[in-house]
Amino acid sequence: MIIKLIHSGKFYSSIFLLYMGQLQKNQRLIEYNHFENKRRSTVKKVFLISVLIGVCFLSACQKNNMGTIPELNKTPESQVIDQSNDEQEKNDDTKEETSKESLIDLKEYDGTKEITLQWKNQKSSANFAQAPLLPFGLYIPNQMEIYKFDDGDKWGYDNNKQHISLLEYDDIYFTDLNLQNNELQKYEEYVGSKKHDGPSQIEILFEDYFVLEKDNKKYVLSLYYFESEKETALPMFLEVLKHIRYVSE
Repeated sequence: MIIKLIHSGKFYSSIFLLYMGQLQKNQRLIEYNHFENKRRSTVKKVFLISVLIGVCFLSACQKNNMGTIPELNKTPESQVIDQSNDEQEKNDDTKEETSKESLIDLKEYDGTKEITLQWKNQKSSANFAQAPLLPFGLYIPNQMEIYKFDDGDKWGYDNNKQHISLLEYDDIYFTDLNLQNNELQKYEEYVGSKKHDGPSQIEILFEDYFVLEKDNKKYVLSLYYFESEKETALPMFLEVLKHIRYVSE
């Protein structure tokens, strides 16, 4: 029977099929072992990373705990000192917030027509000029002129390129403030400034804004000057604002 199978060729076919089946099993086994080894390697890596993270976390906790241990061991005397230091820091912060001074000492106009103004190394007599539309007046030094417009007067020099304006209050004046002048931040009335330095601007122009309040009504004072005139205009304008007077009806 076996001899017949061999002669018929079926025997060789069966052997070949068995061989191919075993070869496929071996290939699957190799692939499985390769996958399993890869998976185990990944698990080991994840485990090692987790261990490292845990060690770092514990180390950080220990450092934090070491930093807080002295707080627990503080004596009552040291706690009192710390409380005093905290209170001193709070007082310093409060002083910074309340250290602003008033620029304008607003008084009622008493009929004085002329006074002397002084700023930096300048000294000049100044004549009283009343705003035509608002209940205020300013003492204008000889270096300045009055420029009259339909919506009110302006006081300045250099053909109104540098000037002071006094206007009724409106929030629109403060919508695009883009600068805080360090020199003016000490004043209570100071709100902020605008700096015009765009590509179409031939020279940098500044506008400084102040709010004046009288009888629960607010007014806006603004200073206009070019950067090249800042050292001349700003000190003089501030001196003028300091002596603004209220004119009752």
